[in-house]
Amino acid sequence: MIARTAKELEKIGAAFAKKLSGGDIVALQGELGAGKTTFVRGVANALGIRKRIPSPTFTIMNVYKLPRAATKKFHAQRLVHADTYRLEKPEEIFTLGLDEYLTDGESIVIIEWAERVSRHLSGHNQLAGHKVKKIAIKITKNGRRINI
Repeated sequence: MIARTAKELEKIGAAFAKKLSGGDIVALQGELGAGKTTFVRGVANALGIRKRIPSPTFTIMNVYKLPRAATKKFHAQRLVHADTYRLEKPEEIFTLGLDEYLTDGESIVIIEWAERVSRHLSGHNQLAGHKVKKIAIKITKNGRRINI
């Protein structure tokens, strides 16, 4: 699918969010400026999060508590938005505590630049049986192509 504007990309993220539930892991891929964080803003909005959703490029990970109605609807307590672009070593995801959220069954975890840590995610014993949903966003002359 193609998003021609940031608003359209957010709407696609919001529609995707309806399929999420606690324990889901989403691997976002795309070059700088592709719109990964914009997509996550749409997801967060659909989950009832009304806070500003900045890129976690420098903070590495932002955690947002879901409102009560959303916790029941999505069977999740929180949205975890991680960005692994600035990690020096992929295994740093474990020292940041991201692995706890990946396996708690109560978090929806979205990882930007997931390709940088995919080997460590797939090799993590506690993730066996978890399905990682992969999304690629590519800049094209017509806008952003989103492959879900």
